[in-house]
Amino acid sequence: MGCPWRIIMIVRAIKIALAAVILFSGASLAKSAKDQQLELIHADKLITSGQTDDNQLVLVGNVHLRHGSTELWSDRAVWYKQNDLVVFIDSVQLIDSTRSLSCQHLTYYRKSGSALAVGEVEIVDPTEQVQINANKVDYNKTDNKFIATGGPKLVFYPDNDSSRSAIVGDSIIYDVQNQSGQAINNVIITRKDITATSGRADFIGSEKPEEQNRIIRLSGPPTGQPQVKQGENVLEGEQIELQIANKTLVGMLVEDKAKATYREHKDTLSNKYDEAILEGKQLEAYFADDKIEKAVMRSNATSYYYPERTADST
Repeated sequence: MGCPWRIIMIVRAIKIALAAVILFSGASLAKSAKDQQLELIHADKLITSGQTDDNQLVLVGNVHLRHGSTELWSDRAVWYKQNDLVVFIDSVQLIDSTRSLSCQHLTYYRKSGSALAVGEVEIVDPTEQVQINANKVDYNKTDNKFIATGGPKLVFYPDNDSSRSAIVGDSIIYDVQNQSGQAINNVIITRKDITATSGRADFIGSEKPEEQNRIIRLSGPPTGQPQVKQGENVLEGEQIELQIANKTLVGMLVEDKAKATYREHKDTLSNKYDEAILEGKQLEAYFADDKIEKAVMRSNATSYYYPERTADST
């Protein structure tokens, strides 16, 4: 008859082997059957100490996990059982419905389904036609919001050269459900040859996504009053609203201390130009093919015209 300690070791080895087989066949990593399960679909290698109180499970090579409708892949992953979270490392990809996220490092919280992505983060939603790039993105699944920092950039209609609009700022918050959000501090918006700057930008989507209508509202401090430039033409005011209908820029509304400056060069060989300035409380500009077609100044309107000015005379 064998030694008791040897029998115990054999039984323990069998238990460890069975646990590994169950995990590799897609067993639940969830603590409670009442919670939504986190399933291990595949990993080339699983590393564990085999102790029942082991808090850490290491997955290596072609890691693939599933949590409800969310699919997650990476080169490596570490599951912390006590904290009920998984850290995905290198070539990370998350797909939830039609939305995809890629990054270098992702911490995924099983209970909430929220995630913190770091390093070359890119989020693409082809249905909403939105793309977000940043160094860091915090995704709150409960509120269905992305908070992007570290040089964030949000692009509407990224695959459409004629409609693409890009927003950058110190931070960007995007509400997926309402197709709305904010860019805060040092905001720059570009669309074709139009550049807008402000301290803050609020963007609002249409109640009917198929209409592809959006409003981008620029406001002032802490990092600058709103200004829109197209070539040498400038619009300024306390608040500027860009109006987009069916992916096309159709108008701008400038509120409070509105000012429009237009310059026209008569001769390309000289630096002389004619300059017209409109000032008032509210300016409404109408666009065609992303160019101002008509502008209407309302309330306390004043106009100035300066022919044949030069850069030295301004």
